[in-house]
Amino acid sequence: MLTEVRRPPTEQEIAPHRLNLEKLQSEGRTPSAFRTVCYAIALLAPVPILLIVQDKVLGGFIAILVAFAFFMMPFAKPENQDQESKNLQDLIDHGSIVEIHVTSSRCFKVEQYDDEGSDYFLDLGEQGVLVINEYQIVDGWSPNTDFTIRYLEGSNGRQVDERVRSVGEQLEPLEVVRRGKHSDLYFEHMQVVPGTIEDRLIELRRKGET
Repeated sequence: MLTEVRRPPTEQEIAPHRLNLEKLQSEGRTPSAFRTVCYAIALLAPVPILLIVQDKVLGGFIAILVAFAFFMMPFAKPENQDQESKNLQDLIDHGSIVEIHVTSSRCFKVEQYDDEGSDYFLDLGEQGVLVINEYQIVDGWSPNTDFTIRYLEGSNGRQVDERVRSVGEQLEPLEVVRRGKHSDLYFEHMQVVPGTIEDRLIELRRKGET
């Protein structure tokens, strides 16, 4: 069984993101014109080599200018700092705490292929089968008969601060299905697949043989 609850975050839950936003804002943002000048000068790097041959004074001057541009480039903060600020502000203003409670008594595992992580299929009864990818959930998670996934989600779908609390018993897979090299055994993390666990196991067992 799977149930999902959403609620506004408490001030304590949002406080770390306020601090991160304040830190970004205090660092300021380098004007885009300054970045453009630095990058344009840096592109002139090959020019001094050519000019030194013809004019040592001019070539030396441009060499110093290029060196200065390379020195200042780390201070020309990229635009993605602005995007990070927007993401943090979105979490603060519109974020929700999402808690997904899962109970299951059976599961099976589809082994990983090409370092994409193994998929676990958990029986949800009449709701279907829940797919969890081991690489897309917190490290150290293992199938459990009763667990809750909790995270902070922004209005843009960005998820942070994921935590998993398991209170049940460890769930051993009924079977480990081989992922065939040319099969289409790919599923979305946290996807609920319709049908019974037996239906999915038979289907994936067959596809895993390809």
